[in-house]
Amino acid sequence: LSPGDSGPTITFTAADAALRATYLAQNGETKPLTAGSTISQFDLMRVTLVASANNYADALAGWAFGSRAAFEIAVTAWLGAHGLDQTTIVEPTGINPSNVSTASDLVKIGTLALANPVVSQIVSTRSMTLAGVGNLKNTNTLLGNSGVEGIKTGTLNGSSNLLFAAKYSYGSHSVTVVGAVIGATDHGAVDATVTTLLAGFKAGFH
Repeated sequence: LSPGDSGPTITFTAADAALRATYLAQNGETKPLTAGSTISQFDLMRVTLVASANNYADALAGWAFGSRAAFEIAVTAWLGAHGLDQTTIVEPTGINPSNVSTASDLVKIGTLALANPVVSQIVSTRSMTLAGVGNLKNTNTLLGNSGVEGIKTGTLNGSSNLLFAAKYSYGSHSVTVVGAVIGATDHGAVDATVTTLLAGFKAGFH
């Protein structure tokens, strides 16, 4: 997508609607989704990234690639093309523990994400309202604090994680920091760690 482009209109199927029950059974994060309803590609990406909705992420991958097997082939090729050899992705939501990565690879992925202006815009969105879904708040509670402008939270099996980005100005220069905190006990601990990391960066930068 280009900035300002909403992309094609997508019609949700009965299989898409059934995804909510699938992810609720796994204690996943879901949002309302009705068979036959429509959504733009941009809004589908927004619900996925702002609200961390597993069912919307799966529906997005299904629409884009046609099948889970095709998604896995495409994402494996993308990871290889970008030298992300410490990352394995087997499904699009992150709920499967076979999806693995390292802090260093996550920083590379975050940098690539921010280079896309549409993705960068979405991950900095604090809240959104969508007909049929309601008002959604970003799961990244650090947005707008300590210069934080993204990127994505993650929670799995009692472990809390955050791939973050913060932007600072030094004179005429703009500096973007990308980092990752993984394996924290909860999101409060993540936020405290990121705040400390960024304070150290700001104090030490020259």
